[in-house]
Amino acid sequence: MSILTDYYNAIEAKDYERLESLLYEPLFGIRTYEEKLLFSKEELLKEIKHNTYPTIEIHEDKKIHKTIHAELRINDLNVIVKAEMKKGKIIKIYETIDTFKTRLKCLVTYDGSSFFGFQKQDNTTNTIQESMEKALTKGLKETIILKPSGRTDKGVHAIKQVIHFDTTTKIPIKNLKPHLNKFLVNAIHIKKITEVPITFHARFDAVLKHYMYKINTNHYNPIQRQYEWYVSGLSARKVKKELKRFLGTHDFQAFTKTTKKDTIRTVKKINVKKHRNYLEINIIGPGFLRYMVRNMIGVAVYNATHEDPISIAELFTKKSSDLHSQIAPAAGLYLKDVSYTK
Repeated sequence: MSILTDYYNAIEAKDYERLESLLYEPLFGIRTYEEKLLFSKEELLKEIKHNTYPTIEIHEDKKIHKTIHAELRINDLNVIVKAEMKKGKIIKIYETIDTFKTRLKCLVTYDGSSFFGFQKQDNTTNTIQESMEKALTKGLKETIILKPSGRTDKGVHAIKQVIHFDTTTKIPIKNLKPHLNKFLVNAIHIKKITEVPITFHARFDAVLKHYMYKINTNHYNPIQRQYEWYVSGLSARKVKKELKRFLGTHDFQAFTKTTKKDTIRTVKKINVKKHRNYLEINIIGPGFLRYMVRNMIGVAVYNATHEDPISIAELFTKKSSDLHSQIAPAAGLYLKDVSYTK
């Protein structure tokens, strides 16, 4: 019996002590087949105490690389499960109802300058998600719902955004990319399509995100104003010195909008490259808060160009975005890459 089988047996028996012993602390997260998100043992135990599960039938349970996979029957539904482990305990579980469709992973590039961000919104239809879903629905002749690796804001671009969607199409994979690109607007292009397991999730399986920011330090170019930030004479050395203060794990509450989310984030790598009259800033980490990268760059550029620098250490300590108003324009920001475990 694997640890995943033991986990579901403990849920069925409401054996809370056994359940706690199977979970790693802190728990990375559980996404249930009902699409509930649980991020702690306490949330999971509360969910189980208030739910009555019928018999959970485990039809198949196997280990593939560093993950455990299972096929269940819950509430007359076929549920596919993937669990990730750490030090012999469960750190992450993703459940999804088996729709018996094919799940496709797409690498997408887009010019975000004419859109109101990636995510669909109630007050506008001009979003990347809405545009893509309409195009793919038309191209595949079925309703398509996209799941991205993350949302990009109004005016932000993507060199490699990752999305997934489920489909019943019989069109061969090799023919899908040219077929679907015919239906997309010119500002959006699918670079690659691959079939992935039904338990793959573009957002929850992402392990690193790589953002690139472009700054023009020489002459203002109105033609490029939607794709860069113009800061005359900006010193690469000074910006790099300021940005290094963000490396590591910190509370980034002062670098995002008001949120109820956990604001602890880790920045793994930052580098600044100078190409003639351009600075290219690369920032890599497991995940970022809304506006976090733009706030980091805004404060770093301010400090590099002013005699009265903002204390980044103080922003970390006081945790208030009211202490600064520096945010880099969206135009210079690009989602450059998203990495997944192999």
